[in-house]
Amino acid sequence: MLPIRLDDALHQPLPHTVSGGWAGLFNLYQPIMALDTGAMVGVETLVRRTVDDGVILTPDSFVPGAERDGSIQSLGRHATLAALILAADWADTYPDRYVTVNVSAAETDEPGYAAEVFAMLEQTGAQPRQLCLELTESLPFETLDSFRNLHQLHDAGIRIFLDDFGTGHSSLSALTRLPISGIKIPLAFTSLVLHSEMHRTILRSSLALAEASGLDAVVEGVETEEQRGLLVEMGARLGQGFLLSPPLHASEF
Repeated sequence: MLPIRLDDALHQPLPHTVSGGWAGLFNLYQPIMALDTGAMVGVETLVRRTVDDGVILTPDSFVPGAERDGSIQSLGRHATLAALILAADWADTYPDRYVTVNVSAAETDEPGYAAEVFAMLEQTGAQPRQLCLELTESLPFETLDSFRNLHQLHDAGIRIFLDDFGTGHSSLSALTRLPISGIKIPLAFTSLVLHSEMHRTILRSSLALAEASGLDAVVEGVETEEQRGLLVEMGARLGQGFLLSPPLHASEF
């Protein structure tokens, strides 16, 4: 099977990969950058959906329903395949640049989830090190199938990040139970880091925990130079936010 390349797919929403009525889906990508140098190390995949009246919907409006009715699997396949097409296009020039895709327990709980991801890697020509899965806490990752899938993916070289670290009830326990490669520190902490000692303490503690555990840490919501400067002083290496770059279409890279 010949790999799908970016120039074959830039201007289509990959309808052949989506089932269950998911018309209008497309991906945006927000760069993840080194806070001190501005070098791009990866991108986060942000799924959007255009509806009939031209309104663009964010995941909050359609992901919860997809998790309830079981169509989250087809939505996840769309997002992952499109992201891997972009990653494959970087493979020769930027082999260490990665794409992150948000996944929920409703996806990883499927017995064949890891096999599907491996098949998409083969189909696109992307490498395992170019993919990062961000675990969302909308549902707990407690089943045996989830554990098996995540460990298989991690053992193959795929990164696994814990999203919105510190906001869910199970963040710390997940670090001990799951094969985590890194954490995402959310906007909820970054937005108040200049004005709240408590938020600075939480952010410092999260960064220190990541470093002591050998994990990457990405700070989300970096929107001002003052925030960036303070985060660098606190030891943060990686960040994303509108100061660094807004979300972009694949063609804009």
